[in-house]
Amino acid sequence: MFNSTHTLAGLALARVGLDRRTPYALWTAAIAANLPDIDIVYAFDSTAAYLQHHRGITHALVSLPVLSLALAVAMYYFTRLRGKPRVPLVNYFVLALAAMATHPLLDLANNYGIRLFLPFSQAWSYGDTLFIIDPYLDAILFATVIATYLWRSRTMMTAIAGISLALAYIGVRFELRNMATAQLATHLPSVSALRQYAALPQMMNPLVWTGMVETETAMSNFSIDLLSHEVSLESSMSTPAPSAAVVAARSTYTGRVFDGFARFPVAVVEEQPEGFNVLLIDYRFYRRSIGTALAAEIRLDRSLRVLSESMSFTKPISPNP
Repeated sequence: MFNSTHTLAGLALARVGLDRRTPYALWTAAIAANLPDIDIVYAFDSTAAYLQHHRGITHALVSLPVLSLALAVAMYYFTRLRGKPRVPLVNYFVLALAAMATHPLLDLANNYGIRLFLPFSQAWSYGDTLFIIDPYLDAILFATVIATYLWRSRTMMTAIAGISLALAYIGVRFELRNMATAQLATHLPSVSALRQYAALPQMMNPLVWTGMVETETAMSNFSIDLLSHEVSLESSMSTPAPSAAVVAARSTYTGRVFDGFARFPVAVVEEQPEGFNVLLIDYRFYRRSIGTALAAEIRLDRSLRVLSESMSFTKPISPNP
């Protein structure tokens, strides 16, 4: 999820009562709720490095107590240096652990995915319930935090009510996802060689979902309208037969990272005078309206030696590559 959601979730949780008699409790909660995203430093290296490590070990369940303890120790000694009243280290640890636990749970809810069980498993898990930026959830959490200061005499009850409303909203989105998936499934019996399908959330309209369908010959994107019960094709790309160029592209560092991340991958091979240009596209992030996608681009010579490799979330893609 976006960092605004993580921050507000941490603050709202702290206002349940975890911030009582703990100096800098809200700062601790806000930092803890965002700390797993420390892996964003890999973005300064390359998009491939970012994809390889983001939502990796710092988001895994085994890391939560370790990161929480590190933050708790840092805040404990920081408050002592600032001359604040001493409180047990466990206060900071419980607060940090509770706030940090919201991070992987929220990330699990969207379609980007998360690797919860590293280092024991590299498998990605997807909730497909919330878009990565959810303005409605942010509004609920923001209102909750503000309300706890407006009604100070009922801070805990107000925070609990706000968090309950947020959980109810997520529950509704979960049920809408199930409805969208079922609606998409009714249009699939005539689809031959089906491999996988999923209903993915959109940001603004919770009643319109994106349907992803992969077959042996094509990758397709559908619009699912829950009110009208319409499922309409938005875009489609043919899946080419396996080729030596695609195999060579996937064997590169960028190709391996792409394969480890992509959920709905499609390869496009363009033959050029000097060799081949291979695009590895994750169709989840294909935006036909602006002609971009998350894609790896590997250029090969006629002998399939790598000339260049790159990856971008906004790689230009022609409508019918």
